[in-house]
Amino acid sequence: MTNSGSGGAAGVGSQRFSRLFAAVDRLSSLDGWLGALCLVAMAALILTEVLLRSLSNVIPGLPGHIPVAWEYGSYLMAAAFTFGAGMTLRAGGHIRVNLLLAKASKGFRRVLEIGSSLVGFLFTSFLTYSMVRFSLTSFERGTTAVSSDTP
Repeated sequence: MTNSGSGGAAGVGSQRFSRLFAAVDRLSSLDGWLGALCLVAMAALILTEVLLRSLSNVIPGLPGHIPVAWEYGSYLMAAAFTFGAGMTLRAGGHIRVNLLLAKASKGFRRVLEIGSSLVGFLFTSFLTYSMVRFSLTSFERGTTAVSSDTP
């Protein structure tokens, strides 16, 4: 007897996961587009900086640079990496070392996959916790960026 997903507890659970995966898939697509927009904005910022520098040599009184270009470029690059990670994972573009996986049995390969996912989750959780803590401390102290007074 096979379960077609049309009834029973297994069908309901499967349907819930399907909706969850579809929502995560839509979110990763949105994040991918946001990452692409961040790259476009960063490229525009850098090109404007270069153009402004070139024109300032010809037009007196024109500022030679954008004071926040380096800082905002860094923010946009970090955002592009963060937003693009889900789409990269979805497309299978992350770098993997298959040396152990190629020689491992199916059961051990699953253990390695789960273990590496757990290590990645713990590492990402620690980074998230640390950055939120750092941000809250900076906010409490009133610390801002030097070039733009960005909190």
